[in-house]
Amino acid sequence: MSAGVFREFERASIERSIPACFEQQVRQRPAAIAVRTPAVSLTYDQLNRKANRLSARLGTVLGQGEEPVALFFEQGVEAVIAILAVLKAGKFYLPLDPAESPVHLAARLEHAGARLVLTPAAFVNRVRDWAGAHRFTLAADAEVEGDLDTDPGLPPGPDHLACLFYTSGSTGQPKGVMDRHRNVLHNVMRYTNNLRITPGDRLSLIQSPAFSGTVSSLFSALLNGATVCPFPVRERGVGALGPWLEQMEITIYHSVPAIFRGFVSDRWRLPRLRVIRLEGDQVLPSDVDLFRQHFGPDSVLAVGLGATETGLSCQHLIRPGDPPEPGPVPIGRPTCDVDILILDAEGREQGPGRTGEIVVRSRYLAAGYWRDAARTEQAFRPAPDDPEVRWYRTGDLGRRREDGVVEFLGRRDAQPKVRGRHVEVAEVEAALSRVRGLRQAVAMVREDRPGEPRLVAYVVPDAGGTPSIRTLRETLARDLPEGMVPTAYVFLKALPLTRHEKVDRRALPAPGPADRDVGHVRIPPRDAVELAVVQVWEEVLEQTPIGVTDDFFDLGGDSLRAGRVCARLGEVLGRAVPLASLMAQPTVEAMASALRDPGGEHRTEWLVPLQRHGDGTPLVLVHDHHGSALNYLALVRRLGPDQPCHGLHAAWTTAALARVESLESLASTYAEHLLEWQPRGPYRLAGSCFGAVLAFEMARQLLARGQRIDLLALFQVTPLDFPRLVSPVALRLFRLHRERHRLGANVRYHWLRLKALEHGARWEYLRTRIPSVGPGVRRFATALRGHAPARVQRPEPAIAAPLRRLFEKYQARPFPGPVTLCLSRPDTRLYSVRAAEDWSGLSTAGIDVRWCDVTSSDMLREPHVQLLADQLRAALAGEPRTT
Repeated sequence: MSAGVFREFERASIERSIPACFEQQVRQRPAAIAVRTPAVSLTYDQLNRKANRLSARLGTVLGQGEEPVALFFEQGVEAVIAILAVLKAGKFYLPLDPAESPVHLAARLEHAGARLVLTPAAFVNRVRDWAGAHRFTLAADAEVEGDLDTDPGLPPGPDHLACLFYTSGSTGQPKGVMDRHRNVLHNVMRYTNNLRITPGDRLSLIQSPAFSGTVSSLFSALLNGATVCPFPVRERGVGALGPWLEQMEITIYHSVPAIFRGFVSDRWRLPRLRVIRLEGDQVLPSDVDLFRQHFGPDSVLAVGLGATETGLSCQHLIRPGDPPEPGPVPIGRPTCDVDILILDAEGREQGPGRTGEIVVRSRYLAAGYWRDAARTEQAFRPAPDDPEVRWYRTGDLGRRREDGVVEFLGRRDAQPKVRGRHVEVAEVEAALSRVRGLRQAVAMVREDRPGEPRLVAYVVPDAGGTPSIRTLRETLARDLPEGMVPTAYVFLKALPLTRHEKVDRRALPAPGPADRDVGHVRIPPRDAVELAVVQVWEEVLEQTPIGVTDDFFDLGGDSLRAGRVCARLGEVLGRAVPLASLMAQPTVEAMASALRDPGGEHRTEWLVPLQRHGDGTPLVLVHDHHGSALNYLALVRRLGPDQPCHGLHAAWTTAALARVESLESLASTYAEHLLEWQPRGPYRLAGSCFGAVLAFEMARQLLARGQRIDLLALFQVTPLDFPRLVSPVALRLFRLHRERHRLGANVRYHWLRLKALEHGARWEYLRTRIPSVGPGVRRFATALRGHAPARVQRPEPAIAAPLRRLFEKYQARPFPGPVTLCLSRPDTRLYSVRAAEDWSGLSTAGIDVRWCDVTSSDMLREPHVQLLADQLRAALAGEPRTT
């Protein structure tokens, strides 16, 4: 059980604001832990000060007044700080999901009218690409010295908007739900008092900040003096959730049922986990059975009905000793200040046992839909007997039992959910219709295994040939959010039709093992390790037989199932199996190869297969300064299934790398590994940034040994990567541009800060801040004189420092063979008008310049990586370059 004394959340608090309630907790328990991960812990005082500093920056840029601020974060401590900062600045936050496509993100941003996107520094360039030049993009984690860390003192009122969540509406008509501080706080009151939350509790925060269910967990912790613990499930996988819950001693767990099913196991001892809260999708009797099997007598399973528009409207608490109930798992009785009506199609209330639409009646509903009065009026109706109370039509079907408990029976409009999120089937089908090689296609959500719905695509190829499953998945991923890309594909000669010539969806078959690419040949496992991997895949994917060349994602695998595979394989093999091993090696034989050595988790691999298929000469992609070649995975997928690719990793300890004397000796070591792997050429080498320099030197040495180099391709390079080989004019112009950009960004920031201050405070600000601009001015002046400015120190990965040392000593000499150079057209225009001439010093045999109309920083990012893949594929095929 949790420590601490339970105190009811007072009704008077709902007439305040979220920042006011949080700051009260800061005053009462400043040293208590507010947010905690395995790596970071912040007290209430520290969290408050960080949020205040960021809030001050927001106020400087945006000024006063109520408006939306977009947040683009994965789940974590930074997202918590950003949410509080936005609310303290008197704004309301609009969370965006990084897993969604740029098209949808831009549509939400445009519909909301947000002027600013708040995001970690690592995402700034990615956001700027789709957010538009007319919006600010602010790095949330780039703290500026001197920012005030005291409370702003101007909290919003209870009627101000707190957040704007977009639900459904992904077909071009976004639907933004507006929540006020009052209804958010009332929802916190419902959860606090129902679950008896105390300052001693630790609440999980698992799903994306863009998932509206996270609001109640976040504020139920921070407004009760408890601890909130973020866990990025999309990054770490469901398999890591059990040990994390054990390590963090979570007391209140919250997720959609599908995630709960993925981690629950006898392996984890979770004596402090007293509440398991499952919402966002239908809870099944089998989920209740899992709860009874794996949790102690003091725990409780909290099942409920909630929506972004209503908050928690019903809740049902189940204890392990409660007798099983027949029929569907009930969602419980109405919560405080909420009534539940069951209405038929004509609006008449239904008695016990009669099915109808669930309608929520309360004065604490959401404010409505952003900029959509028509849909607001349709969904939210004033109650006939009280003008301060409204009705909300949920679209859910239900019935009331004789004892007053409500049962959930599905969606009235049959709009399906997968992992707690509505799926717009019409949009999936629209995306399928745009795929080349398909004559017809439909999609539907199937639940062939109870409680695990999945999105299935049924496709009819045209006469020109059948696209592969991988091609279908990758094409759809460009236009659809992650959760709306089908995980199973069934190829048909024709779609079944009704007698009215409509598609007969009820006649569509369940996906089976035969639903593979045309011409697929199954190869059975050849040793004990491959057999273990196959058996686990068949168990998790519920498909048999599976061959060693089958692709996990082509078989319907997704991130949740990947987590289960790694967790189950860990049990079978008795050692940890990292999620990255499956994401990078999605075939049975590749995964088995990585696991075959009993010490495999400690083994160093220099060459890792990224794409095994294809008969051509493999392309070797050389690691960048981070030491990993996994950043090329998107490029490899875009190169297609017929181009074999290997990644060259930096399989060094940092200490060993520090003992390497020169970049030439490092390249020599890698060349030896290549010769061991493939004793004779031809070789194809490519790399980005530091990897481009390393590939360049490796190619020189291999050529000097009499080996043949078919391709040397360099991308994401600037004149600073080859300062001794590019023209002096191009090098000078690039340095000048870089320092001008840095100086301009610094000046713009201070100008915005200055404009927001009162006239009397501006001189003091100038007096204290001008010295911070000085180094940028000096670097700019140095660049004007043609000298190399001092390098700006930034935090780097541990492996980057020794690699930078090697790079700075490197004396590059021209390569005596052709070089393919994939350049960013917009970046190159800033320093060169004759790129082929300016870069000609790289090669004595000629430069093949190929252009990508995207900034260099975005070359390897989706969806722009397709441009680089097109140019690289053409170079691999020996096709002439295009202008």
